[in-house]
Amino acid sequence: MKIVLKTSWQDSARRRLEAHRALQERDEAALFDLLEAHLINYGRKQAALSPRTLKNYRLALRDFLAWCWPPNSPAPRENIHKSSRETLARYVASLQTHGSHLEPPKALSPGSIALRLVGVRQFLRALEWAGVLVAPSSPPAPRDPTPPEERRPALPPYLVRPATGVS
Repeated sequence: MKIVLKTSWQDSARRRLEAHRALQERDEAALFDLLEAHLINYGRKQAALSPRTLKNYRLALRDFLAWCWPPNSPAPRENIHKSSRETLARYVASLQTHGSHLEPPKALSPGSIALRLVGVRQFLRALEWAGVLVAPSSPPAPRDPTPPEERRPALPPYLVRPATGVS
């Protein structure tokens, strides 16, 4: 998969105008393009992003935008231009109590909530890169009470055989 950046994100003045336009018009596709351009330029893996990572970030962004801009509401719940640590804390609390904001809504595990929070943090950093806001500090992700070895065991159960008494 070859990734081609939109030219609108390369020039800083144009990037700022395009980001403002995308937020005003609630243009989800343009906001994801901004996020992807930011990840490719400044992300830890840069252009070596996996399709799965992009899919997870797209899901996180869609969920955050659905929370900020409820589908059948004339006014936004949150003004993304003024996002703060409290905004992110309210979003995480909503994920914990109500689950996903996408259709159909579903309960989320602490790991899924943490993944959504990572995607939203990256989105806010992309908006900072665009000159739209100063990315706020983020509240910690909820702690997953499941021990790590139970979440993802070292070996699949079918490969683990009980020890036999044969020597």
